[in-house]
Amino acid sequence: TRKSFVISYDGTVKAGIKDLTKAEVIPSEGNVVIKLPEMEITDITIDNDSFKIMDESNNIFNSISIGDLNDAQKELKKKMKERAVEKGVLDIAKNMSGKHARNTFKPETYNARVEQQYYWGMLIRMITSVVMYGDRTDTREFMWGEIHKSTIVKKEFWTKQLNFMESKLGNIQDDSEIASYRRQISESCKAFADGGDGIYKLSVPTGSGKTLSTLRYAYTLAAKLGKRKVIFVVPLLSVIEQNAKVIKDYTKNVEAIGEYHSGLIQDKDKKEEISDAQITSDYWNEPIIITTMYQILMNMFTDKTTYVTRFSALADSVLVFDEAQNLPMRDIHLFNMVVNFLQKFCRTTIVLCSATQPCLENVIYPIDFEKMPDMVSLNAHQIEAFKRVAVHNLVTPCGMKNYEIVNFTFDRLEKKKSVLLICNTKQQAHDLYESLKAQKDDEIQLFHLSTAMCAQNRQDVLQETCECLDSKRKMICVATQLVEAGIDFSFEVVIRSLAGMDSIVQAFGRCNRSCEYGKMGEGYIIRMQEENLTMLGDIKESQISTASLLEAFQIAPKDFDHDLLGEKAIRYYYMKLFNEYMNGSGGKGSFDHRVLKDGGEEDTLLNLLSVNNDKGTAHAKAKTLVWAVLPREASF
Repeated sequence: TRKSFVISYDGTVKAGIKDLTKAEVIPSEGNVVIKLPEMEITDITIDNDSFKIMDESNNIFNSISIGDLNDAQKELKKKMKERAVEKGVLDIAKNMSGKHARNTFKPETYNARVEQQYYWGMLIRMITSVVMYGDRTDTREFMWGEIHKSTIVKKEFWTKQLNFMESKLGNIQDDSEIASYRRQISESCKAFADGGDGIYKLSVPTGSGKTLSTLRYAYTLAAKLGKRKVIFVVPLLSVIEQNAKVIKDYTKNVEAIGEYHSGLIQDKDKKEEISDAQITSDYWNEPIIITTMYQILMNMFTDKTTYVTRFSALADSVLVFDEAQNLPMRDIHLFNMVVNFLQKFCRTTIVLCSATQPCLENVIYPIDFEKMPDMVSLNAHQIEAFKRVAVHNLVTPCGMKNYEIVNFTFDRLEKKKSVLLICNTKQQAHDLYESLKAQKDDEIQLFHLSTAMCAQNRQDVLQETCECLDSKRKMICVATQLVEAGIDFSFEVVIRSLAGMDSIVQAFGRCNRSCEYGKMGEGYIIRMQEENLTMLGDIKESQISTASLLEAFQIAPKDFDHDLLGEKAIRYYYMKLFNEYMNGSGGKGSFDHRVLKDGGEEDTLLNLLSVNNDKGTAHAKAKTLVWAVLPREASF
C-alpha cells in the first residue's frame, strides 16, 4: 500500500517588506533616518507548467490523487522557504531595500537651515501683513472721516454660536445605525476641544458628517480659548455652496460669515459701500470665513497686497481644511512648514479632514502633528457600519472601450435604478454622455455634470438629479470628479475610471450613502481605454499607484484587513504614490515645487522662499513664480 513519486519543478521565492506602511521616515539634524520593517518572505510560487512527476511507485489500491499533489506542493513550498533563508535571501532583500530607500530620498535631504530661514520668511510676511492692515485702516479713516469699527469677537460670541448649534443638533433624530454613529463622531469632536491648540486629523469615512463635526469642534474650541476667527477651507468651487449652506444653517449670527472665492460678485454701486467692502475683503474682518484652498495658498505665498494683508487673519484662529487630500503634491513641503509656523508661533489650531488622509508626516519636511493627533478613533462596529459598498476591481491592462462602457452601464441598470459614472476628463464624460444618450430608452433619465458647465447650470442639473433619485426613477448620471467632494447624493451603483485611491474612495462615498439601498451598494473600478490623460501627469502617476495597490490586494487581501477602502490600503497607496512622484519619470518630481527660472535654470520655490541661494535676486523671481504656478482649476 506504499506509494512514492519524484517531482521536478521550477519555483520562485520573493523576499522584502511585506507591509510598507510600517516604514518610518524621521528627519534628524542634517539627515533623514529611514526605519524599515523586518524583511520577510513575501511570496512563494511554483510554475505549474514545469511541475513534472519523474518517477512513481504505487498500486491500483492506493493511486496518487490530486490531494497528494497538493500536499506535495505545500511541502515543497516549505522546503523552498527554508532553503532560501539558509542561502541568505533575507539579507539580500535587506541590502536591496536599503539601497532603494536611499535612492528614494536622494533628490532631497533634510536641511535644518532651510526650515529655519523659511520660518523667518513667514515671520516677515506676518509682520508685513499687520503693518499693511494698519496702514490701510488709518488711510480709510482719514479719507472718510470715520472710525473703522473693530470686528474682534469675544468668547461670548462663540458661546452663542455653539449654544445655537447644540439646540439644532438636539432636534436631529437618530433614525438609523449610521445616524447614531454620526452623532457619536460629532460628540467625540466636541470633547476633543479640551485638548487645546495643535495640528490634528479627522479621519472618518465619507458620509460621516465631517462638516458638522468640525464646525462643532471649532465653535467649542473658539469659545474655550477665545479664538479670533474660524476659517473653513473647501477644495472646490463646485461644493462650496453646499458646505456654506450647512455652516449657515447651524450658525446663529449668519451676518458674521464671510465668503471669499471667485464665485461671489460685490455690489459696487456706492462709494461708501466700496470702501467698507474693500477693507473687509482685504483683511477678512468677519469672525467666520468660508474660502477655497486656492485663496488660502495665495494668502500664504503670493506678493499681491490683498493676499499679504489677509495673511495675519490666519493667526490665533481655528483653520479647518476639508478634503485635505486635494493638496497639490508639489506644494507639500511649502504647505507643511507654513502650517507648522502658524501653529508654533501664531497660536493657530489646524484640522485636516479627509476620508483618505495623505501621509504628510512621512516626508522630508513633515507636518508636526500632536502626539495624539486623531480627533476620532472608530471602533470595529463603527468601521463595519460605514462599509456600504462592495468594491469590484475590473481593471485590465487594455481597459474598456467606450462602447463596452456604455453596454456595461446599461447592464447594471437592468437590475438597479441608478448609476453614477465618473470620468477623469471633461471630454471623456461628454463622449460617454453622448453615446448613452443615443442608445438609451425613453424611460431612462440621463444627466451630465462637468466643470465645463457654468455654475448656475451645474446647480440646476444637480437639483434635477437629486429629485430624480428621490423619485426612484431609472437614471444615469455621467460626471467628472467634481461630484466626489461634498456632494450629498446617493446612487445604487458607482462606476469609477481608474484614478488615485483618494478619488475612488470619494467616488464610492456617493454610493449607498445612508444604506438606503440595503446593506451594500455596488462600486466598480475600470480603466477607460479612450480617456486621454496625456496632459494630466498627476492622474497618470496616481493610476500607477492605485494599480499597484489593486495587485497587492488581490494577492494578499488579509494584509489590508480585506478592506480595499480601509486605512492600511490608503496608507499603502500614499507610500507608493509619494515614491512614484519622487522617482517616476526620471525623478523629476519634488515636494518643494520645482520651477524654471529665467534662462531655463531649475530651482524650487522652497529654496527661493528660504535660503535664497541666488543672494538677493531670488526673492523677486519667487514672487512672480508663486503667482504663476499656484493651482487654479475650478478652485478659486
